[in-house]
Amino acid sequence: KKVSGHLNEHDYAELIGGEVVQWDHTGKTDVADIEGGTHSVKSGRKWQIFLYGKSRFENDEVFQGISDVSSLLIECIDSLPATREERERDVGTFKLALQSPMRRLANDLAAPGVLGQFMRKSAFEGGEVDYWAICPPAIDQTRASQVEKEYHVFDADEVVTALVENIEVVNSKARGSNQTDDQKVVFKSGTTLGEIELRTDRSQYGRVKMWFMAKKVLEVLLENIAFDGKPHPQISVYGQAKRLKIP
Repeated sequence: KKVSGHLNEHDYAELIGGEVVQWDHTGKTDVADIEGGTHSVKSGRKWQIFLYGKSRFENDEVFQGISDVSSLLIECIDSLPATREERERDVGTFKLALQSPMRRLANDLAAPGVLGQFMRKSAFEGGEVDYWAICPPAIDQTRASQVEKEYHVFDADEVVTALVENIEVVNSKARGSNQTDDQKVVFKSGTTLGEIELRTDRSQYGRVKMWFMAKKVLEVLLENIAFDGKPHPQISVYGQAKRLKIP
């Protein structure tokens, strides 16, 4: 997935006459265009928006300024014991401990104005990223040539507005006897668009993950942001992304 994503970044940068931002950076910008605009290139069927540990929410002033989101995410993390092995010995107890902060997190994100701030910070690192360039998930990125690829380009602020206006924030509900209610925050737009979840697997234990379903997000954006033309045969722009200049 990482190799495929990097190939797409190079392909997109070439198409717009820009350049790839180095891969070891900590921000969300993948490509810079000729006018200094910043782009995050999204591909694949499921996008990881972030995967953060406790220290990120303790030290990031922007997250801390978004209602009670940081403190509630920290509380979610603190509902876990120190080790995965300890949790596995009494899974039920720790699932119950997670319910209260997850419920309050969903309520907080659903409050007026909060979800927009959270989406802008989570997906675009505040004002760092100007555009999303989405390569539709139907294309096999590891095999497609540059000629076969297409990119749908959206303005970051319009993405946030479209998502916030079309998302319902709820908690997860158990679907089987071995599951427990209220273990995640779910973003729904008819069907699930994305989730915030507390990771308990060995490699990511104690981190908070936020992810989106690519097909559903693109569907929402296409329905709510007007098509504005094709400045290149492989690039479609929407809404305020019409300002993108391609040599």
